[in-house]
Amino acid sequence: MKDSIRNTFLLIGLLSIIRFSVSANEDGAVDNKPNFQFNFGNSAPTTSSLKLTYVPESGYGFDLQIGGQKLFLLISSTVHGIVLFQDGTSACDNTGHCYIPDASKTASWCNNGDVCDVGKVDYVCKEIDDHDNVFPTTTTIMKVNSNVVILHTIEGNESVSILSSDTKQHFSFFKAPIKMVKPFSKDNEKTFFKNASGLFGIVNSDMGCRNYSIWQEILKPFNGIYSIDINDTGENQLKLGLDPSDYKRIMWSEKVQTGGVYNNSLVEFSLYHLSLCDVEIFGKVSCYWEAIIDMNSEYLILPKIFWTSMMLHLPIDRECMTYGASSRFCKIKPDINGPLPALEFKLSDNVNGPRLTIPLEHLTIEKDGDRYLGILPDENKVDRVGFSFVPTIKIGYRVLPTFNIVVDTERHKVGFIPKKSGEYNNNSCTPKVTCRGDQVYEPALNLCIDPFCSVWLFKRLNRETRQVYQCNLLKS
Repeated sequence: MKDSIRNTFLLIGLLSIIRFSVSANEDGAVDNKPNFQFNFGNSAPTTSSLKLTYVPESGYGFDLQIGGQKLFLLISSTVHGIVLFQDGTSACDNTGHCYIPDASKTASWCNNGDVCDVGKVDYVCKEIDDHDNVFPTTTTIMKVNSNVVILHTIEGNESVSILSSDTKQHFSFFKAPIKMVKPFSKDNEKTFFKNASGLFGIVNSDMGCRNYSIWQEILKPFNGIYSIDINDTGENQLKLGLDPSDYKRIMWSEKVQTGGVYNNSLVEFSLYHLSLCDVEIFGKVSCYWEAIIDMNSEYLILPKIFWTSMMLHLPIDRECMTYGASSRFCKIKPDINGPLPALEFKLSDNVNGPRLTIPLEHLTIEKDGDRYLGILPDENKVDRVGFSFVPTIKIGYRVLPTFNIVVDTERHKVGFIPKKSGEYNNNSCTPKVTCRGDQVYEPALNLCIDPFCSVWLFKRLNRETRQVYQCNLLKS
């Protein structure tokens, strides 16, 4: 009986505080897994949350302690690990302050002589105290609103402390993997991260080189589930775990195909039958496309072919669609007084499956008395998923007040809980063009296509009537 009671208390203790040790090799290399502690009070929780703060033009983030310094990090769903901007360098564009490595008593740096590339499995940190002479740097390429941003970073270890919003959970890490950004090479790069001390990646360890993810460790007591709750008014939260009352309301995506570094890590799902104005935007290309939740981008980003299709059905000034246009933000015609239409999509190819709706009124931008659409084309080829779906559709944080986004990292599924409704109708959709003769209507582009007469013998196209006629070669 006593042994049973003793074992029970030992089990509770293990659930309450989880610890891993770090051992140093003879050559100074340190095991990739840091020490960490989770303090859950008397029992492991079912849910918790981190309060998110909105920074205009930058995104959402939260406060935490790194190396004894209070810092504000933007959450990123496309970058792995903790990425810090060094105070006093061009990498820091913060009215408060960024990370000061020389002020930390717990920092160490990896002097390996090789880079920490994505997917690398044999990287082991050889620690030194001085960060100034660490070379080479690792190059991380990311996108922000379809702009390519390049970060040059060095690897290190630091102490990290995170307190949940309700102060019931305290996550502490010692010798946690970090990255510190070297000065930016372009002045415009730092403007994407205004008033932030760095980035906190909410992706899995597959995208790292050290076989470890702080985010995955935080999610372990919550069965690998979290949700992103963004609102126009009220609190914004990164929720850990799943409230049982929400489960029946979730519309789940199909399981994403896994096995690739990025497929395993990103918040990715298959988006089916994207439609606008009762027209399928994907046209004859496919019935679905891969999409990701992108917390670094503000807007809805589409592959250019789908963006073009969408703009052709909307009441916008077409100047934004011309070659070499200075801006791809399309201005809504001033005479449009009623609500704009809505985007609709499905999470499967099931004919009877539910449709999710994004009213385009939620994506409008007011500037100098005019209204613009917060929808941009992805014109850059840099992307990181299967080659068949490059580039992906990127769901920026301006879209997220429409849904609660639930992410199951173990089952590789994304769930949607519809939240914000709004007015929309198709009254302002571009009228359908009228075809003539033998022309064929292409709904996705709202245009008429002439028949390809050259593929037939003895046939020509009448340019006035757009009808095909037979040539009589025997006629004198």
